[in-house]
Amino acid sequence: MTLQDASRSEPSQAARDAEETIKAAARDVLGQEPIGLERLSGGMNNVLYSFWHAGTRLVGKLYFRHPSDPRDRLSTEFTVLRLLWQRGIRCIPEPVAASQEHGVGFYGFVDGSRCSPGDVQRQDVEDYLLFTRHMWDLSASVAVGAVPKASDAAFSLTDRLKSVAARMEWVKNAVGPGYVEARRF
Repeated sequence: MTLQDASRSEPSQAARDAEETIKAAARDVLGQEPIGLERLSGGMNNVLYSFWHAGTRLVGKLYFRHPSDPRDRLSTEFTVLRLLWQRGIRCIPEPVAASQEHGVGFYGFVDGSRCSPGDVQRQDVEDYLLFTRHMWDLSASVAVGAVPKASDAAFSLTDRLKSVAARMEWVKNAVGPGYVEARRF
């Protein structure tokens, strides 16, 4: 391996910072350093690591935060998962602990993989519908008043269509006038 190859395999500063944040959050809210810390793929705009804690595999999720974005995505997600978990719903990761200071949530590890469109079976759809029903039931509970709205929440078909239209307008405006085919799409 050449020096150039070795430097390419080195994690970026952002990756090292994310790992240190996960470690610091684990020390603060779980009481010890994570064991076997491993970066997971996916996560979109968040960073995910799996590790072992007290004989259990957990996931640390570092939530992306931007100064111009007032949303508290960590609290919203963690609170909803905790409410569902307290009501016996087990088709979700168990919410274990959260560090507001570090913007990290810790959850039980759920083994699996991304599914492709051809992988979805009838039982998967039925499971999704059951989960949706649990969410609907939760929305009628008194405790839900303390939960902030999710980033892309829509409570009617009209609201959902408005949300999609707004996103499409954003994409249309983000694509410069030189990209005629993209704008037409």
